[in-house]
Amino acid sequence: MNNTSKLAALEALYAMLPKIECQRKCQECCGPIMMTRLETKRLPELVCDKVPLKFGVGFYTRTPTTTLVCPLLKNGGCSVYSRRPAICRLWGLTEELRCPFGCEPDERWNDVRAKAWLDDVQRIGV
Repeated sequence: MNNTSKLAALEALYAMLPKIECQRKCQECCGPIMMTRLETKRLPELVCDKVPLKFGVGFYTRTPTTTLVCPLLKNGGCSVYSRRPAICRLWGLTEELRCPFGCEPDERWNDVRAKAWLDDVQRIGV
């Protein structure tokens, strides 16, 4: 599968997610992130240059620092929101990743379904 096909498949997976009306209060919940190689390619080069990443088991992850704050947060918001990785897109949608500010999705996914979805993202994105 070429990169164009992979990106289309990734966008199709993103489109499967339930919708959520975000109040934009959860930035303090943004911590260490993980993303596939394909997802890193979607980020602007300037971001990738400033965010140290290392490749782990199927996902890139932020290299450890003294802070657990996501390095993609700028001025209290996500600097790559439209291109945010899968794990960020799941926030508020699953049983385990409920929004502490009361944002509710159109449909709540159980953790088994969310894990299967992340597995699909990983298969496409490596």
